[in-house]
Amino acid sequence: MSTSTIADISDRALEDLRAEIENVPVVHASLKNVVTWVSSLFSLLLYALDISTQHISNRLEALSAAPPSATGAPSSIGAAPPTSTAQHRTAAPRGPSRSRCTMCHARGHTATDCTTANPSAMRKRVARNNRIAKEARTQRAMPALPAAPPSFYYPSPPSLPPHPPPMQYAAMAADSVELHRRA
Repeated sequence: MSTSTIADISDRALEDLRAEIENVPVVHASLKNVVTWVSSLFSLLLYALDISTQHISNRLEALSAAPPSATGAPSSIGAAPPTSTAQHRTAAPRGPSRSRCTMCHARGHTATDCTTANPSAMRKRVARNNRIAKEARTQRAMPALPAAPPSFYYPSPPSLPPHPPPMQYAAMAADSVELHRRA
C-alpha cells in the first residue's frame, strides 16, 4: 500500500479536472450528456478546492504549532555573526528599563521624574493604547483561514425573474381595452 501526500492527491485531482475540461461533449450531444459533463466538472473543481484548502490548513497548523524560534529565526548557514546590539535586543527581556510611572502610568519614567500636566488624561490615553495593542495581538493570534468547507455542494435554487404585481396587470388590461375602444 503506497502512501500518497496531499500534494499528490491535489495533483491527481487537478489532472482529472483538466482531463474532464478537455473531454467536451460533441456538438450534437443530448442535454443529459451536457448536464452530466457540467455537474462532473463542478464536482471535480470542488474536490480540487477541498484538497487544496486541507493542504493549506495543514501547513498553517504546522506553522502555528512550531516554536517561534523555528519560524522566525534566519538560518545560520553562511550568515554573518550577529553584532552585540542585536544580541542585546533579542537576548535580554525589557525588564527594569521599562518602568511605569505610578501617577500617569506611562512607561519610561518614575513618579519622581513625572512632568505630566494632567495625569488622569494620560492614564486614560495609556489604557486606551494598551487596549488597542491587546486587540491587535489577539487578532494576529487568530487563524488566518477558517475550517475547510464541506466536500459536498448544494446549489441554491435558481431565482425566478421578477413578475409585475397584479395591479399592473389590471392597468395593462384597462389600457388595452381603452385602445381597442378608440380604434
